[in-house]
Amino acid sequence: MPKYRSQNDWDDEDDFDDGYDDDYGDDDAEVDTKVCPYCRAEIYEEAEECPECGNYLTGREGAAGGKPMWIVVTVIVLAGVLLIYAIR
Repeated sequence: MPKYRSQNDWDDEDDFDDGYDDDYGDDDAEVDTKVCPYCRAEIYEEAEECPECGNYLTGREGAAGGKPMWIVVTVIVLAGVLLIYAIR
């Protein structure tokens, strides 16, 4: 029958590389943050949703002033229809 090693028989040297970063959780590590455009809370740069206010951060705030695309299209179509009737 094989003999099992007791805890005292193990080599205490740290030769094993577990593949994990030993500096994980270092307080000196810099974390990239940004400000939520809705509630002005400081959030992680990669966040998809603000943990404070719950709004999703889509990155489309600047293009159309943050308005949904269907509103912009509806206004353009209505302006076109009014222009056609004004010319007649």
